[in-house]
Amino acid sequence: MPTLTSCIFENSNFTGAANANSITYGSWAWVTWTFSNRRASLARVRPDSEITIPLVPTLDTGANRSLIDGFLPGEVDRISGIRAGMVPYSAVPYAASNPGRHPSWRILVDLSFRVRIDLPWYCFAGGGDTRATIHYYIHIFLNSARNLRADVDGWSWNRTESAGLCGGGVADQLNANVPNGMGPLQTALNTQVAPFSRFTFNELYFLPGDGRRNGRDDVADVRNEAALILIP
Repeated sequence: MPTLTSCIFENSNFTGAANANSITYGSWAWVTWTFSNRRASLARVRPDSEITIPLVPTLDTGANRSLIDGFLPGEVDRISGIRAGMVPYSAVPYAASNPGRHPSWRILVDLSFRVRIDLPWYCFAGGGDTRATIHYYIHIFLNSARNLRADVDGWSWNRTESAGLCGGGVADQLNANVPNGMGPLQTALNTQVAPFSRFTFNELYFLPGDGRRNGRDDVADVRNEAALILIP
């Protein structure tokens, strides 16, 4: 039988924390949420034929970690696994400067990881380092032939820790080096999507969490964990 998945989101633009609940769906279903701090909701009736692809275990692989480690400069070390979730284009940092690139509601995959950056001794008294999160945004879509495609759409970074006297230099370094990862990531995505290229699909969409079809799934931040759903 089909599944009804009901989701509620912390923010009105479908970002932040989320809760999803999935139940077997017959001719009707009753769903009740009691959270007062949720601002948006989403419900999908999901056919049995759909294909669920949890993004974190699909993308956080040894091969992809090695790929990322290979294009990071020598003074930058990855210190987390790969996170992969969903984000509307309106919430992507470069959307404001390029509003016509996508509709504001289009969902991109936010692939991110934390890094540690070694700093010269003069940045802090006694030396030190700083940490940042690097993001790559992936547009997953069906082309005109209804085949699955995945394109690296853009990048960003954010740093919440001080870099001492070297804040400007760290920003310059990240702006110069983060874009260099787009090409290798695109090549890896092409390889990972290739097995689907001989199939056609009618629709795709995203859900917060791992896309489970039964029970509740609480997600701390949908940018860190989501699932791609394909409907043949």
